[in-house]
Amino acid sequence: FDDVAELVREQTNFDGPLAETTTLQGDLGVAGDDLDRLLLAWAARFGADLSGYRPYFHTPEEGPSPGGWLFPPPAAIPITVGMLHRYAERGQWGVEYPDYDCLLYTS
Repeated sequence: FDDVAELVREQTNFDGPLAETTTLQGDLGVAGDDLDRLLLAWAARFGADLSGYRPYFHTPEEGPSPGGWLFPPPAAIPITVGMLHRYAERGQWGVEYPDYDCLLYTS
């Protein structure tokens, strides 16, 4: 856990206490491109596979997005420091996403 917390602090410049339940989006204000950069750094540092990651379930697009207005993304799923710790131990992203019927957001 401490190694993941250290990475989160490095990426966010947050110097307060972090708990398993600390959310990147709500508690630390990490969203959009900043969230993507943090997760790429996390994957690189811990050798984790991010291929299952679906950003639109975690953060809105940055800037104006006509596609986002016409086809709003699903509700945001928070990412906690504890999740990053567990997924680092597994070596892969572990969120199981609900079905989302929008052609723009399918993989």
